[in-house]
Amino acid sequence: MVLLGASACNAFRERPTSQVGIAIAYGQSIVEEGITITFRDVLDDTRCPPAEICTIPGNVRLEFRVQYTDGLEKTIWIDTGFGTPHQLLSETVLLRVTDVQPPRDPNHQFAKSDYVVSVELVPV
Repeated sequence: MVLLGASACNAFRERPTSQVGIAIAYGQSIVEEGITITFRDVLDDTRCPPAEICTIPGNVRLEFRVQYTDGLEKTIWIDTGFGTPHQLLSETVLLRVTDVQPPRDPNHQFAKSDYVVSVELVPV
């Protein structure tokens, strides 16, 4: 596995650790199965805060850039709160989001750079 920097300002950030998959910090990339996956954006975060009881869990909408060895690139969006949080990357592999940190806090607005997602590449 190779970690690539998405920009000069964060190219040397330490890779976060995760107990539930491969961790990707905001703006960072990983290479798995010959596919480069970049965590590009947090478009929305309406998750239920851990200290509250909610009738629905809420959602995090995430944007990833996917680059294949043949040069093809595409942008994908994954919603964690609606059904299964995954997207098909190829005929044989899907990307599943297993965790999003930090937990939502209604009293604190996190910077996008604070976010870390954990993902799994799952054979289909």
